[in-house]
Amino acid sequence: MKEVIRDQFTDLENEECGIVYFDKKVKLKICKNIASKNSENFEISIKDYLGLKKSFEIFGIYHSHIKSDESFSNKDIVHSEELTVPYFVYSLKTKKSNLYIPASLNTKKATKSFCNFLKRIKKEYGV
Repeated sequence: MKEVIRDQFTDLENEECGIVYFDKKVKLKICKNIASKNSENFEISIKDYLGLKKSFEIFGIYHSHIKSDESFSNKDIVHSEELTVPYFVYSLKTKKSNLYIPASLNTKKATKSFCNFLKRIKKEYGV
């Protein structure tokens, strides 16, 4: 997953973002960063998010950091907790990835596909 996400990023001036979802297999949807200061943070439109959520299971959100390391901002953590999905970040500055799994995530209510995905990414990210 680290390499697949890393390969999504090409813009060195603005953060890029997308959604990890499940449609018979794990897929990524690149989303337009609609943040007003997209060189400093990211925002996915509610239309993109709910459009996917209506038909597919959301497995996570990914984005790039262009000026900072792979640490999560407080805003990243708050949003991950609110959405109860993992957040992935790749730093173009350090060339490193990171994974945040929200404490609010209840795996007892999760699908088998999501649990398998979670197990795989935890192992890959050493969490």
